[in-house]
Amino acid sequence: MADSVKRTNEIEEFTNLYFIHPISSWLVPKMAARKITPNMVSLTGMMFGILGGFCYYQSQNPYLAIAGFIAMIMWHIMDGADGQLARLTKSYSEIGKILDGVCDYVTFISAYVGIGLMLSSMDVPYVWTIVFSAGALHAVQSSAYELQRGEYDYWGHDKESAGLPEIKQMIADLEGKNFLSYMMSQFHIGYV
Repeated sequence: MADSVKRTNEIEEFTNLYFIHPISSWLVPKMAARKITPNMVSLTGMMFGILGGFCYYQSQNPYLAIAGFIAMIMWHIMDGADGQLARLTKSYSEIGKILDGVCDYVTFISAYVGIGLMLSSMDVPYVWTIVFSAGALHAVQSSAYELQRGEYDYWGHDKESAGLPEIKQMIADLEGKNFLSYMMSQFHIGYV
């Protein structure tokens, strides 16, 4: 697979570099051959994330704790594969970037809520304060990382797909859109 399809190695951490992304890279050509879309991969990853959250809620059972861990690894693999698949098939879009982000947030929420529900059943004090704080800090960290990674790829490696759209142009493009397209575009502007 071409290097431009893969993430930039020098900014990846150890498990991504040597475990998650090699598996994702192995899957991506197989997905492309079967006409699986990046959005389908994002949604599949989200399903693994929801399953992981449910398993974490039931993690008093060691088998479900292990299943939750495996489900979260599968989410991570799918999360690495969707972008690679989009770049390989040149089917990346702003809506796909939003869907990927939304699927990631649903996964994070599922994991945090699952852990919170499990801990609250054990009468852990302030569990929801801790869970909401951890979730909020995670959202800030992941957004900052994704923005910085995109900027690094755009400016440092000339990856056009990593560039942010121009807000002024997005607002100008609102004119003449039907209601649904207008609302989706407004959501996209807010997301960017």
